[in-house]
Amino acid sequence: MKISIIIVSYNTCALLRNCLTSVREKAHGVGYEVFVVDNASSDGSYEMVEKEFPEVNLIQNRENRGFSRANNQAIKESRGDYVLLLNSDTVLDNNAVGIMYEFMQAHPRAAVCGPLLLNADRSVQRSIDTHLTVRSLLWKKVVSGTPFIARNKYHPDRFHYSTRCQVQDGWLTGACLMIRQTVFNQVGLLDERYHFAMEDADWGLAVSRWGWETWFVPEAVVSHYRGASGQSWLGTEMEIHGKVRGLRQSVAFVKKNYGVFPCMGYRAAMIVMLTGNLIIRSLSPIRYVQRRRQEALFKRRLAWTMLLAAFGRGDEETAAQTPMGSETPSSARDLSRAGRMSEKYRLAIVMHRATQFDGPLFAKLFRSERLELKVYYTAPGEKAVSDIDAELGIRPQWGEMATAGYEHEARAAGMLGLIRFLRKIVDAGHPNLIIVSGYMPLLHVLVAIYAWFRRVPVGLRSDTTLQHSKTARVSLKGLLKRFILQVLFKVYSTAHPVGTFAEEYLLHYGVSKKRMFPFPYAVNNGWFRAKSSAYHVSRMELRREMGIAENAFVVLGILKFHEREDPVTLVLGFAELQAKRHDSSHLLLVGDGPLRGEIETVIHDKSIAHVTLPGYAPYGDLPKYYAVADVFVHPGAGESWGVSVNESMACGVPVVLSDRVGSHVDLVREGETGFVFKVKDSKSLAQCLATMAGDRRFCETMGNKARLLIEDWGYDATERSILRALRYVSARPG
Repeated sequence: MKISIIIVSYNTCALLRNCLTSVREKAHGVGYEVFVVDNASSDGSYEMVEKEFPEVNLIQNRENRGFSRANNQAIKESRGDYVLLLNSDTVLDNNAVGIMYEFMQAHPRAAVCGPLLLNADRSVQRSIDTHLTVRSLLWKKVVSGTPFIARNKYHPDRFHYSTRCQVQDGWLTGACLMIRQTVFNQVGLLDERYHFAMEDADWGLAVSRWGWETWFVPEAVVSHYRGASGQSWLGTEMEIHGKVRGLRQSVAFVKKNYGVFPCMGYRAAMIVMLTGNLIIRSLSPIRYVQRRRQEALFKRRLAWTMLLAAFGRGDEETAAQTPMGSETPSSARDLSRAGRMSEKYRLAIVMHRATQFDGPLFAKLFRSERLELKVYYTAPGEKAVSDIDAELGIRPQWGEMATAGYEHEARAAGMLGLIRFLRKIVDAGHPNLIIVSGYMPLLHVLVAIYAWFRRVPVGLRSDTTLQHSKTARVSLKGLLKRFILQVLFKVYSTAHPVGTFAEEYLLHYGVSKKRMFPFPYAVNNGWFRAKSSAYHVSRMELRREMGIAENAFVVLGILKFHEREDPVTLVLGFAELQAKRHDSSHLLLVGDGPLRGEIETVIHDKSIAHVTLPGYAPYGDLPKYYAVADVFVHPGAGESWGVSVNESMACGVPVVLSDRVGSHVDLVREGETGFVFKVKDSKSLAQCLATMAGDRRFCETMGNKARLLIEDWGYDATERSILRALRYVSARPG
């Protein structure tokens, strides 16, 4: 599927029919799917699409969720490489879809492109604008509505609509936009604080800040009957709601994109200008023509209402959320209440950096029918996705697995970026629960405290264990830590241990069992199982390529060559295994790090044969090594979990772990799925390996049991646990 066309409709039945007909007739040469999101229309729009356009994917909302939120619903379900956001009051004049698709294919740095828009009279419609600033917003929202002042000071007449161009420092109107799907993963979806309008300006600014390109493609032509869906509410109560909503959304825009203090200045200037506007309108004589008199009185009332809104007065919820339609206030409230009852849980997850094993989990949660997920990374900019591993000394090669398929955002550098990021996590998405991964770095503690202050439930995901904690023993430092953590942990509404040892740690520091909902370290079991099975077909050939004898007993280690993961003990244990008359065994030690020289020295000095050191392997290549192995060993001396254990078991390879690898208590059934040896005891390790090498059938049976056990330690169980946590915090009073 190449393109996902998304159309949001509210009481535009006739316009929507024309729009869909034009797509059916004019879009060709490229595969596409169509989504129509109906925002609780009462004019038969839903029934019309269902009857006349059965190929369309229909999403029906029970309330008007606004433009941004409705589009996001369909974006999350879309499968295309590109997303085309198309207004219901547009008609394709030519194969605009195919033209924009070919352009995007030829310009990989283009995040978004838009066509030439025509008015109903075939004149060119302005669709390009410079990025909004505090000054330009003041003019557009306040000054241009004041009598005797020209309205076109900030109109973007400098743009030429006859030639293709890159829009520098600007954005395109959201009537028709083709967007590269992968851009959503980096920039994020449309901000749902904008109910109607300004979402395109906000998203366009984000695209520019991330360094992507925006293009205008006039070869693609689309007619836009601008405002046709909103004409019925001009000059009515709904126009007042719309103006007030626009004013408040402009305040939100300034606060989000320029900070708190510019927002305060914007609000103050707005109050001054609106006060002047109201004075001018109040002093202006009213002509005694009934139509003009009603218009003047209405504008006075509008000016007064906007001034109150600038002060933050009035029914903000009504102004921001009332649908542009004809429902009575009571029916609108009933509809809103019914919609809220059927809404998804909103979940925010805060982590320091992206990981290869949590990425697919987040993609699954993002697709869940019960959740709306956004992940926030506290490492600044690109460091959140790709940073040098301090223990490896290189950048891990995880591909797109760590960040593909879900909405995420990294914080901007600097103190101002940190403050904006903090506010965005807690205030912007109105989450039902924020799960923060650990309490280091300290920014994670700030997120938790600010969420607690704002009365937003916050949970702690923890992998810390008593076995690996230096201050768990009785000492002055330990007592001080105990006091601080017992106070800090009261901030969290829920706790999410990754395993049994992590749960014991939380219990030790006073977290009650009823507040705990496991959030384990898990991997994409299905992916590893499928990949390793495919490699297993050519297992002998792979062994020959790696220089391994076909009948060898292959001991696999995938780890960092660092003291914390202790690869030297594995090498020594393997040497003792060979001394136990298993000299045909082969050690495949995958990884790299500062201990590589010491490992090579040990191998040379002890004349250890049959050892292969292929170096660091990209994440996508790991199933190949699991496929050729008979047993996996993790000798870690300070590993709180060890996700490579999950990977091995998912591939059907039994495991041998040191007793300082935190996952052993949950994943190892002694003699069934693997063995546990005493940390740094190479003789104990060799004995475990010898037991398995002496009975290959027994070893294979252990691998099958390991695969069955790890199935219960997967993403489905994690999703169920998170949903229980959300129900728990939702049921709590306050």
